Amino acid sequence: MLPFELPANEWLEYPPAITPEMLAAPLDDKIFDNPSYGTVMYAKNFKTDVENSYFISCASKLIRSNHPLAYKRNAFISAGNFFTFSKAHKEVRYDKNMYFYGDELPMSIRLYTYGWNVYNPGESFIYHLYKTSKGLFPGLKSGTMSNENNRFKALLGLSENDIIPKEYGFGNVRSFKDYEETFGINFKDRILSEKAKSGNFENIKF
Repeated sequence: MLPFELPANEWLEYPPAITPEMLAAPLDDKIFDNPSYGTVMYAKNFKTDVENSYFISCASKLIRSNHPLAYKRNAFISAGNFFTFSKAHKEVRYDKNMYFYGDELPMSIRLYTYGWNVYNPGESFIYHLYKTSKGLFPGLKSGTMSNENNRFKALLGLSENDIIPKEYGFGNVRSFKDYEETFGINFKDRILSEKAKSGNFENIKF
């Protein structure tokens, strides 16, 4: 058990938020040796802060390592808690044009098409400082969200205005359509299935 209560808010998503008690503690304090909660990512809705957005707002539920969904498959990565083999990073390179607003969802889909699977962590040994005195997204410039949405549309084949370089495109192990069917997401019509909204992908086969 942790020696304090984690705040019950949305920023316990990926990974848990660091607390004032932890910031005040010395780095060799034993609280940093204890694993925190794991998480199950799920889709809340398609974003509305950009017109005709194809990005999804994700959140997560806190779980322990004995939870039925711990270490089970999921549709979404969290860039703040993204650990994998170096081969995955070499095969599926981060798109340098996705600054922050839309980096996770395209990477989740692209990893899938290259044959990589994503799993829910049952526990975590890292925390993240989400809010600073400079705000939540201090480097996010005006127009970034719209530009990234347009780029994502091109990746999904829903726009002819942009061409995505091959190095930032889909793999050939599994298709984008396979991703939609597997996780219950219809991007063109912006429809989320109940399993996508619950994060319960327990019966998905490899």
